[in-house]
Amino acid sequence: MATDSSLQIMGAWEIHHYVCYIAVAVLLAIAMRLLMAYFRALAVVRRDYPEAGPENMIYGRWLAFQEIVWSRTLMKEHADLWLPFLIGLAEFLAYPILIRLDAYVLIGGWLAIKSAGNWGGWRISRTSYNRFLVANISNVFISYWLAHLFVEKTACGLGSGVPMFRF
Repeated sequence: MATDSSLQIMGAWEIHHYVCYIAVAVLLAIAMRLLMAYFRALAVVRRDYPEAGPENMIYGRWLAFQEIVWSRTLMKEHADLWLPFLIGLAEFLAYPILIRLDAYVLIGGWLAIKSAGNWGGWRISRTSYNRFLVANISNVFISYWLAHLFVEKTACGLGSGVPMFRF
């Protein structure tokens, strides 16, 4: 049964300390943004991105890192409007639950959709593809850890032990 510090999900599962779960997910999403911004800044300084030219060049690794982290540049090649952060946060919140529900097909489907959307840019810049792989592998492994830390099966609920999303 769900207590004050837990949130019941899908009948027989609950998230223990859900406020802490959300806070950890936010901190992890920020950490991933900083790490990916650093890698992206290295690529920007080396002009390794689609449509690189002198008009959209950021000179200096630290300046490039700041421009990318805060998304304050007017150059559309470098401004992401914090959308990858929001997507990463949603993944850190959803993946642990999906992992505990054995809904790996949903995670794989989402990764396939993300991959298809970026396919054109990866032909031009291999480092952007590698950043994508590092970010997604990290998110899945960290989510596996979060799943075992925060999401547990309860004694009540459906009680069948059968995951609700079995494909």
